[in-house]
Amino acid sequence: MRYKINLLIRQLLRQYYKKLLKTSIRTNLKNLIYKSKSISESQLDVIVKISRIPRKSLKLIEAKFHSERNFGKYLKPIKIQFEGKVQDFAEFIGIMLGDGNIYRDSIRIIISSEEQEFKEHIKKLFKKLFGIGPKVYKSKRSKSVSIYVYSKELRILLEKYGLGQGNKVKRNIQVPKWIKTNKTFSRYCIRGMIDTDGCTHYHKRDKQLYISFHNRASNLLTDLQKMANYFNLTFIQNTPYSVTLYKKDEVRIYIKEIGFSNKKHLSRVKNHLGL
Repeated sequence: MRYKINLLIRQLLRQYYKKLLKTSIRTNLKNLIYKSKSISESQLDVIVKISRIPRKSLKLIEAKFHSERNFGKYLKPIKIQFEGKVQDFAEFIGIMLGDGNIYRDSIRIIISSEEQEFKEHIKKLFKKLFGIGPKVYKSKRSKSVSIYVYSKELRILLEKYGLGQGNKVKRNIQVPKWIKTNKTFSRYCIRGMIDTDGCTHYHKRDKQLYISFHNRASNLLTDLQKMANYFNLTFIQNTPYSVTLYKKDEVRIYIKEIGFSNKKHLSRVKNHLGL
């Protein structure tokens, strides 16, 4: 059930803005304050809990209109154009496993605002794979950028191909089976995972570039190690939440066989290895 956002609700959203940023409605907070005409039952429960104001005093009126109209003017559902399993889709899945999340009908990828080239790469993937142009929101409180799409059709499609909703760590997500049982798809998925939750680090003493992947979902660490076996790469688990490629020859194989789409990694490779 949804309710119309009245003046009192908007006042509470502004008054408790900082506290609400720490709750589950933080990603929709600005829309609720400035654009949305209605609010969901679960979002309202969060506001009531934070403000400690009885629901009865909010004078709620049920909103009886199509959910697609929630953001001000009428928005037609986005039509998805999808051609099936391809290499770019496997890379997109890898990016989603790293820095992406799905909440209801919101598909969102959050990266550093300094990764401008990578942001454009992700936007191109959305357009190429699904025929849609995502929106971009730059946070004013942190150095991050959200690349997002609201689409029930896309959410259903991604669930069909192995991506679910909710907290990825609590669900201990895995790489979809159709990817990790295929060498070509594994190559592109690994690239997406490393581009987002990975890092390249140059060790001055060893004069060696290392490639690591960090994630609190243990299944992702295991799946990355298994997929890397296709290319004779051995990622060693060096902490409970990370695996690292140490050997010089294998680092060079990774660069040649898998590579990067994120310029921040490419820059370090060029600076330290001259490649």
